[in-house]
Amino acid sequence: MDIYDQAEQGCSSGGRVASTIAIPLKVKTLPLSREDSDVTLVEPIQAPYSFVSPKVPTSGSSWYQRWVARLSRILSRFRKSTIVPKENLDQYREGYERFIRKACEDFPLGLPRIAAFQNSCDSFAIFKKFSREHIRILLNYEIEITKLSARLHDSDERDKAGGQKTEYRLRSRWRHKDLDADKNELEQKLEQKLLSYGAIFESYRRFENLDPTPKRDHDSVFKWFWKYKPLEPGKDGDNFLFDPNDFVSVTTPKMNRFEVLIRNCVLASPNSWLKASNIRLFLR
Repeated sequence: MDIYDQAEQGCSSGGRVASTIAIPLKVKTLPLSREDSDVTLVEPIQAPYSFVSPKVPTSGSSWYQRWVARLSRILSRFRKSTIVPKENLDQYREGYERFIRKACEDFPLGLPRIAAFQNSCDSFAIFKKFSREHIRILLNYEIEITKLSARLHDSDERDKAGGQKTEYRLRSRWRHKDLDADKNELEQKLEQKLLSYGAIFESYRRFENLDPTPKRDHDSVFKWFWKYKPLEPGKDGDNFLFDPNDFVSVTTPKMNRFEVLIRNCVLASPNSWLKASNIRLFLR
């Protein structure tokens, strides 16, 4: 009997595809791309090409066999739909070789290496906000501006009492070069003080809106300074590091999920099997 007739009888007799039918076919693998090599076409010796469908598990199969078969079909369709030809990168090699790839150690010891180190990671980009100093300068400007404002108010009252001779100073921006020199100078000083005050106030506001530096990030930067000593000893160049509560981070501090998990476990069970020496890094 013809083997193809046997296959047809097997399909009609049990409603299932026979899994042990031997068909004299020569298998020829034709990968669609460099990444996809699991697509197989069968090439008969004399018959035209035909596609062999995977065996579909029936209701009698175990649940995990049906699940694996369904997952295989989904993954197969996904892989075929995401095939992307691999691009030849040799044409860009000359440009890639010009890329700047310098480690911190490649920069001279001192301010250049400090800048490279703090630029190497977002966690190291921390800076002092000088909160007390900002407030101190703002207080000085507040006192000076208040005095200038009081002097300007007194000048306005004198101009009001002077009648038509001096009333023009209140009702227009026109000024006499000689007669109104004092008032012109007073207004110019007040303007300069207000501009300076506003600039410092805006600077202070921006710093305060940034996120405080986590203790672990400040500790990492401090240890690097203490170990490598990039600044000349005895010159008090690194004294700014000794006030960790006055630092802010340029970017929002991030914490990976593993670190969050460790922190939560430690805080929930301080006496757990985790040793204090092992979790000290996460609690800084």
